[in-house]
Amino acid sequence: MDWGIIAEAILGVIRSGCAWVSLNGRNTIEDNIAVVSRYRTVGVPIWATSTIVDPAGLAKAQEIMVVGGVLPADKKVGYDSIVTNIYAEKAQQKFASK
Repeated sequence: MDWGIIAEAILGVIRSGCAWVSLNGRNTIEDNIAVVSRYRTVGVPIWATSTIVDPAGLAKAQEIMVVGGVLPADKKVGYDSIVTNIYAEKAQQKFASK
C-alpha cells in the first residue's frame, strides 16, 4: 500500500473542502455564519484556506491548546519535528491545475 498516494488523495479532498468553505462559508446555514465569520476575522491565520501547514499556524494552534489547558507549555513541539507538507503540496498542485 502506498501511503503517500493515500495521504495525497485525502489532502486533495480536504483542500477542495477548504476552497469551498472559503468561497461559500458565509452562505451556509444561517446559524453557522457568525461562527465562520468570527474565525475568519480574528486577525490570525486560524481559518484554513490550504492543507499546507505553516509555522505560524502550528504555533497559534499550540498556544490555543496551552491556554485551554490541553497542552502543557513545556510540551510544545517544533514545526520541523511534526510537520511535512510533501503530500499537501502535491495535492495543492493537482488542485491548482484543475
